[in-house]
Amino acid sequence: MRILPRSAIPILVLLAVGACGGSSVESSPSDSPPPGSESPSARGDEPKCQAEDHRSLPAWVPADLLLPAGTYFTKPVAAQGGYSEGLFIVPMSTSDFAKFVLEEWPKSGFHLGRGDAESGEAEDEFAKGSGAGAFKVQDRYCRPRSSTMLLIWTDDRSQVGTPGTEGGSPLPGTDESPAP
Repeated sequence: MRILPRSAIPILVLLAVGACGGSSVESSPSDSPPPGSESPSARGDEPKCQAEDHRSLPAWVPADLLLPAGTYFTKPVAAQGGYSEGLFIVPMSTSDFAKFVLEEWPKSGFHLGRGDAESGEAEDEFAKGSGAGAFKVQDRYCRPRSSTMLLIWTDDRSQVGTPGTEGGSPLPGTDESPAP
């Protein structure tokens, strides 16, 4: 069952942990990545993060959508097709956020989409009742470790249109080309 139109996928769908699960081997802090594969945030020599506005949580964010402690709203994004959108700073890496979402959001009754991810980026769609939304989260390569999240939501998906993808993602450093 689709919860958002197919054309919304380029903005929305990436959650590596959920999409790539199945391995029973877990890495430990002592595991070393192959040489040259570390992200800048994994090396410890990244610059200090740029200060972002701390704004009040928008009323459109579902009250029961649990966000990690320390997450804050930083910027509204022009809504598309009736969906509300905004940027948030999440105080963890994208992979940790994906694990958090997989564990916590279903406890509140949110159903997750299939998800997808690549290094430093994750996306997924989610729904609850008549509401539907999506997120895209990307690592910020600075310290303290954090990620930028685009959150999209509507309380009633039967009353909204299709979100457009013109202009690409509002997240910094994204590639505006369509996914393969």
